[in-house]
Amino acid sequence: MPDESSDPPTLTQERSRSEWPGIVVRLLVALAVLVGGYLGLAYYLGERVPSGTTVEGVDIGSLSQESARSVWKTGWLTSVRRRWNSN
Repeated sequence: MPDESSDPPTLTQERSRSEWPGIVVRLLVALAVLVGGYLGLAYYLGERVPSGTTVEGVDIGSLSQESARSVWKTGWLTSVRRRWNSN
């Protein structure tokens, strides 16, 4: 007759061990990946204006912040002058 103590553990016996450390590690890794991706995109896109962006009818898309500011000032003044002169 086989000895019962040498039987492999059943599924319920294996699950009785604490699974929390593994769950916590997986969550931390997922969080680190998400935060890293967000920070990487924020750094990459931080100095750029998304393409297709217009401000008061002036297209400033795909420009750096400084270029967009300069183009907007020039375009805005032109737009205001046109409106003022049409009255």
